[in-house]
Amino acid sequence: MNRLIILLSVLLWVAGCASNDQQVPPDFRINTSKQTLDSPSSLMKAVESGSEELLRSSLLAGDSVNAVFQGDTPLRIALSQGRGRFVRILLRAGATPNWALQPEQASLLMLASRKGMNEQVIAFIQQGQDLNYIDTRGWSALAEASLNGHLTTANILLDAGAEVDVYPDGASLLMKLVADNNMLIVKPMLEAGADVNFIAQSGETALSIARENQFHELDLMLVQAGARL
Repeated sequence: MNRLIILLSVLLWVAGCASNDQQVPPDFRINTSKQTLDSPSSLMKAVESGSEELLRSSLLAGDSVNAVFQGDTPLRIALSQGRGRFVRILLRAGATPNWALQPEQASLLMLASRKGMNEQVIAFIQQGQDLNYIDTRGWSALAEASLNGHLTTANILLDAGAEVDVYPDGASLLMKLVADNNMLIVKPMLEAGADVNFIAQSGETALSIARENQFHELDLMLVQAGARL
């Protein structure tokens, strides 16, 4: 029930953002060509600087919204810096999500989840982006949201069906959350069926971590979910 309330609250907030976003420039649709550059474009620099004036002028000057420099696109830069308004402008200008994604890179959904950008997370899910994409480190969108403390984002991903048994940097996501004593996210993870008895190469389990750190409430939660030493 709490997760449903959280999700409904976020959806209402997103609707409010959309209705109040009247100043976002409508449908730029200028240069959408997919180019690989030898140096960052003016548009990329504008996104990095946080200047909307430079962003607008770069788009109007013909900078491609899909240009790539060293694996980054304007859209990736905007998401990495948590600039939600810039993300909306670039998407409306014709930016193509994830077209230059490399295996070692986080997906755009992962970047949005890392920053707790709930509006964009919901939009990306609705667009059909891969909810369970995993990069070469073993990280997913749910791992990014959970391990960066974004409870609402994590719940949005869980409600959308995100896989709970992922293994960022070799340990299970549940183990990492237990090590952080993050009860608020551990609880919905357990409700979603996370493997409580995964054993890492070190021999540790979620329960052994809870007991080693004397996290008594987490210990009880794990045991009730079927954890054993």
